[in-house]
Order: sequence, then C-alpha cells, then structure tokens
Amino acid sequence: LLTASFFAKRFAIHLSRPLAFVMKQLSKAKKTGDFRDVPFETPTEIEELYQELKVNRLALLQNQDELQEQVLKRTRELNQANRKLTEQANTDILTGLHNRRYFDKHFILMQSIFSRNKSQLMYAIIDLDLFKKINDTHGHLFGDFCLIEVAKILKRFFNRESDIVARFGGEEFVLISQCDDVELLIKRMDELLKYIAAYVFQGGLIGPVKLTISMGIAVGEASYSNQQEEWFSVADKCLYDAKHNGRNQTKLVVVSTVK
Repeated sequence: LLTASFFAKRFAIHLSRPLAFVMKQLSKAKKTGDFRDVPFETPTEIEELYQELKVNRLALLQNQDELQEQVLKRTRELNQANRKLTEQANTDILTGLHNRRYFDKHFILMQSIFSRNKSQLMYAIIDLDLFKKINDTHGHLFGDFCLIEVAKILKRFFNRESDIVARFGGEEFVLISQCDDVELLIKRMDELLKYIAAYVFQGGLIGPVKLTISMGIAVGEASYSNQQEEWFSVADKCLYDAKHNGRNQTKLVVVSTVK
C-alpha cells in the first residue's frame, strides 16, 4: 500500500505539474511568443494537447482582435455619421451657413459667455434690398446664386470664433458677435455695405447685377437680456427704419441695461 501510494503521488505530480503549467500559459498568453515550452518531463498526450490548445488559443485571440477592430471601425463610422447628421441639421442647405435652429441654440451660449466676461454683444439683421425684383427679373436660380455669394461675403467679414452668422430665412441673415468698440463696428458695417454695393453678381449668362443690403443692429452690454426675442425686436425695428429711409444703409441702436 505504501509503495502504491508513493507511485500514485509521483504519477499525480507528473500529470498535475504540466497541466498547471499549461493552464497558466493559456490564461496569460496574448501572442505566439508568449507561449513557453513545458520545462519538465511531460507525457506525450499532454504535450500534444498543449500544442493543440495553443493553436486554438491563438485563433481565438486573433478572432477577438478582428472583432474588436470591427467594433472600433463601426463605432468610428457611427460617430462620423452622427456628426454629419448633426451638422446637416444645423446647416442651411443653400448657403452653407448656420440655420435658425443652430442660431437659436447658440445665441443662449454666446450671450452667457459675453455676460460673464462683461463684454458687449452685437445683434444684427441683414436683409437684401428689393430681392423679390431680382427673383422676378432673373429667376429664382439666380436669386439663390446671389444669396450664396452674400453668405460667402458675410463669412469673410465675420470669421472670428465668437462670430455666428446664420440664414434666418428667405433673404434675411442674422449675426451675433462680440463688440469691443461701437465706432469700429459702425466703420466695419459701412465697409460691408459698400463692398456688397460694389460687388458684381454674375452667374452663367445672367449679369452683371448689382444689389444692396440694409442692416438693423442692436448693440450693448450682453447682460441687457438673455432673451433673443428682445435683441431681435430692437434690431428688427432698426432694419425697418433703414428700409424706410431709403435702403442700402445701417441703423444702429445702443441698448441699455437700465429698463
């Protein structure tokens, strides 16, 4: 019995040691070079099993890597698609400017930032003069061309990160920007008026055509109001006055925080 017990223990150790080594190797190995040979005498059956398990383990690791890469690829594609959808939802299809949805949302953000910085905010409404006449005379396609060209000009004139230019609808554009100096702002807006008045609109066989814009501007401490409707109301009244007084001009009102 003692002899049998001795040999049974030796046999158990002979089997258990390589099996424990094999299990340890299979659990931690990540690539081919990670697998070590069994460093002690091993039964042929266990050695053959080890080699087969290594092949299966490597195949499993490769499949996991491929699956992870596919998941990452699909995630990137999904994020890109979501960004594109968000951009499309916030962009005016014709001009490429921001649309009213984007403007409404980001006005709140920019007004809050300007208020915290105790900065002045400019809110401008820009409208093309007698635009219906251009559509009636030259067609809506040429009218669209004019809107696109004006949008490009506005983007060049107002290209700071704090500037938001959007198409509000039809031939009307809106703009908010930080205003550091009212006199410089008036000068800048006059430059814009003159630039567009001198610009030659010519698309295909139509043109050259000249057009002008009118602008209504509300400017003042950003803390004047966090309601866009209040800024719009002042700027819209200014735009009406500019149109009524002959067009191709700017009417500006400095709003006061004292109400």
